Amino acid sequence: MKHQQTGYRSKAELTPQLIGLEGKRVEVVDCYGGKRRFWVGRSTGWIPCHLEIDTRRSSGGPAVTGAPFRSVRVF
Repeated sequence: MKHQQTGYRSKAELTPQLIGLEGKRVEVVDCYGGKRRFWVGRSTGWIPCHLEIDTRRSSGGPAVTGAPFRSVRVF
């Protein structure tokens, strides 16, 4: 109801280390020690989450996993 009346979007499911990096390419080392690179995307709806977008041509991707990250590097 609040979303319909005000356009409110919750930030509860966004990864804190990636807020503000939407549209940028990053390399992360996740909490398990795995390293990967992806474009940071954000889902739609009133409770969005960050998405791991493989290439600029991709139209979507899975939700970000492995947070909190040991490191985040922006390219």
